[in-house]
Amino acid sequence: DQLGREHAAREEELVVGRKLEEHDKESAEARERGVEILTLSNVSGGSVVGIALSFLGTPYVWGGASPSGFDCSGLVVYVFAQVGISLPHYTGALWNMGVPVSYGSLQPGDLVFYYSPVSHVALYIGNGKIVHAANPRSGVNVTSLHSMPITGVRRVVG
Repeated sequence: DQLGREHAAREEELVVGRKLEEHDKESAEARERGVEILTLSNVSGGSVVGIALSFLGTPYVWGGASPSGFDCSGLVVYVFAQVGISLPHYTGALWNMGVPVSYGSLQPGDLVFYYSPVSHVALYIGNGKIVHAANPRSGVNVTSLHSMPITGVRRVVG
Protein backbone atom coordinates (compact mmCIF):
# COMPACT_ATOMS: atom_id res chain seq x y z
CA ASP A 1 0.00 0.00 0.00
CA GLN A 2 0.97 3.66 -0.37
CA LEU A 3 1.68 4.20 3.34
CA GLY A 4 3.99 1.17 3.40
CA ARG A 5 5.90 2.42 0.35
CA GLU A 6 6.27 5.90 1.88
CA HIS A 7 7.53 4.36 5.13
CA ALA A 8 10.05 2.19 3.25
CA ALA A 9 11.26 5.19 1.23
CA ARG A 10 11.72 7.24 4.42
CA GLU A 11 13.66 4.41 6.08
CA GLU A 12 15.88 4.18 2.98
CA GLU A 13 16.57 7.95 3.21
CA LEU A 14 17.54 7.58 6.87
CA VAL A 15 19.93 4.71 6.09
CA VAL A 16 21.60 6.72 3.31
CA GLY A 17 21.85 9.75 5.61
CA ARG A 18 23.51 7.67 8.34
CA LYS A 19 26.02 6.22 5.87
CA LEU A 20 26.90 9.69 4.62
CA GLU A 21 27.36 10.95 8.19
CA GLU A 22 29.58 7.95 9.02
CA HIS A 23 31.66 8.49 5.87
CA ASP A 24 32.04 12.21 6.56
CA LYS A 25 33.09 11.49 10.18
CA GLU A 26 35.63 8.86 9.04
CA SER A 27 36.96 11.31 6.43
CA ALA A 28 37.37 14.08 9.01
CA GLU A 29 39.20 11.71 11.37
CA ALA A 30 41.47 10.55 8.54
CA ARG A 31 42.29 14.16 7.55
CA GLU A 32 43.25 14.85 11.17
CA ARG A 33 45.78 12.02 10.81
CA GLY A 34 47.03 13.59 7.55
CA VAL A 35 45.29 11.14 5.21
CA GLU A 36 43.22 12.53 2.35
CA ILE A 37 39.94 10.67 1.79
CA LEU A 38 37.55 11.21 -1.10
CA THR A 39 34.42 12.92 0.16
CA LEU A 40 31.39 14.38 -1.52
CA SER A 41 32.88 17.85 -1.04
CA ASN A 42 36.31 17.18 -2.59
CA VAL A 43 35.40 14.98 -5.54
CA SER A 44 34.70 16.93 -8.71
CA GLY A 45 32.03 15.79 -11.11
CA GLY A 46 28.36 15.19 -11.50
CA SER A 47 25.75 14.24 -9.01
CA VAL A 48 26.02 10.55 -9.95
CA VAL A 49 29.40 10.47 -8.21
CA GLY A 50 27.94 11.92 -5.01
CA ILE A 51 25.01 9.55 -5.13
CA ALA A 52 27.28 6.53 -5.63
CA LEU A 53 29.58 7.62 -2.79
CA SER A 54 26.59 7.86 -0.47
CA PHE A 55 26.32 4.06 -0.70
CA LEU A 56 29.85 3.25 0.51
CA GLY A 57 29.68 0.13 2.65
CA THR A 58 26.40 -1.09 1.15
CA PRO A 59 26.49 -4.89 0.79
CA TYR A 60 27.15 -6.60 -2.53
CA VAL A 61 24.10 -8.59 -3.63
CA TRP A 62 24.15 -10.46 -6.94
CA GLY A 63 21.41 -8.93 -9.08
CA GLY A 64 20.91 -6.17 -6.50
CA ALA A 65 19.86 -2.71 -7.65
CA SER A 66 18.69 -0.98 -4.46
CA PRO A 67 20.21 0.55 -1.32
CA SER A 68 19.70 -2.78 0.47
CA GLY A 69 22.33 -4.30 -1.85
CA PHE A 70 23.98 -3.74 -5.23
CA ASP A 71 25.89 -5.69 -7.81
CA CYS A 72 28.25 -3.73 -10.06
CA SER A 73 25.76 -2.86 -12.78
CA GLY A 74 22.95 -2.42 -10.27
CA LEU A 75 24.86 0.39 -8.55
CA VAL A 76 25.42 2.14 -11.89
CA VAL A 77 21.78 1.70 -12.95
CA TYR A 78 20.51 2.97 -9.59
CA VAL A 79 22.66 6.12 -9.40
CA PHE A 80 21.90 7.13 -12.98
CA ALA A 81 18.16 6.54 -12.39
CA GLN A 82 18.35 9.07 -9.55
CA VAL A 83 19.26 11.75 -12.12
CA GLY A 84 16.64 10.61 -14.61
CA ILE A 85 18.76 8.41 -16.88
CA SER A 86 17.47 4.89 -17.47
CA LEU A 87 20.11 2.22 -18.14
CA PRO A 88 19.92 -1.57 -18.54
CA HIS A 89 20.91 -3.72 -15.54
CA TYR A 90 23.51 -5.81 -17.29
CA THR A 91 27.21 -5.01 -17.70
CA GLY A 92 27.28 -6.30 -21.30
CA ALA A 93 24.40 -4.02 -22.27
CA LEU A 94 25.97 -1.05 -20.48
CA TRP A 95 29.11 -1.63 -22.57
CA ASN A 96 27.04 -0.70 -25.63
CA MET A 97 25.66 2.52 -24.09
CA GLY A 98 27.05 6.02 -24.41
CA VAL A 99 30.20 6.96 -26.26
CA PRO A 100 33.72 5.53 -25.99
CA VAL A 101 36.18 7.68 -24.03
CA SER A 102 39.98 7.56 -24.01
CA TYR A 103 41.79 7.18 -20.69
CA GLY A 104 43.22 10.68 -21.13
CA SER A 105 39.69 12.11 -21.36
CA LEU A 106 38.23 10.39 -18.28
CA GLN A 107 35.78 12.50 -16.30
CA PRO A 108 33.94 11.80 -13.06
CA GLY A 109 30.77 9.89 -13.89
CA ASP A 110 32.29 7.88 -16.75
CA LEU A 111 31.73 4.11 -16.72
CA VAL A 112 34.87 1.99 -16.54
CA PHE A 113 34.63 -1.61 -17.75
CA TYR A 114 36.90 -4.44 -16.67
CA TYR A 115 38.01 -7.89 -17.85
CA SER A 116 37.58 -9.61 -21.19
CA PRO A 117 34.89 -10.44 -21.92
CA VAL A 118 33.48 -7.41 -20.10
CA SER A 119 32.15 -8.59 -16.74
CA HIS A 120 32.54 -5.69 -14.29
CA VAL A 121 31.63 -2.00 -14.36
CA ALA A 122 32.54 0.86 -12.05
CA LEU A 123 31.98 4.61 -11.88
CA TYR A 124 35.01 6.87 -12.26
CA ILE A 125 35.05 9.48 -9.48
CA GLY A 126 38.24 11.37 -10.30
CA ASN A 127 41.79 11.38 -8.94
CA GLY A 128 42.47 7.92 -10.42
CA LYS A 129 39.71 6.32 -8.32
CA ILE A 130 36.50 4.40 -8.96
CA VAL A 131 33.49 3.52 -6.83
CA HIS A 132 31.95 0.11 -7.44
CA ALA A 133 30.04 -2.78 -5.93
CA ALA A 134 33.10 -4.96 -5.73
CA ASN A 135 32.14 -8.37 -4.35
CA PRO A 136 30.42 -10.02 -1.36
CA ARG A 137 33.46 -9.39 0.89
CA SER A 138 33.88 -5.69 0.11
CA GLY A 139 30.50 -4.32 -0.95
CA VAL A 140 30.44 -0.80 -2.36
CA ASN A 141 33.85 0.80 -2.00
CA VAL A 142 36.42 3.12 -3.55
CA THR A 143 39.57 1.76 -5.12
CA SER A 144 42.18 2.56 -7.75
CA LEU A 145 41.11 2.88 -11.38
CA HIS A 146 43.82 0.36 -12.25
CA SER A 147 42.96 -2.24 -9.58
CA MET A 148 41.62 -4.58 -12.31
CA PRO A 149 42.36 -5.01 -16.03
CA ILE A 150 40.51 -2.22 -17.87
CA THR A 151 38.68 -3.08 -21.09
CA GLY A 152 37.37 0.39 -21.87
CA VAL A 153 35.52 3.50 -20.80
CA ARG A 154 32.13 4.88 -21.84
CA ARG A 155 30.45 8.20 -21.16
CA VAL A 156 26.71 8.17 -20.63
CA VAL A 157 25.06 11.17 -22.24
CA GLY A 158 21.58 11.95 -21.05
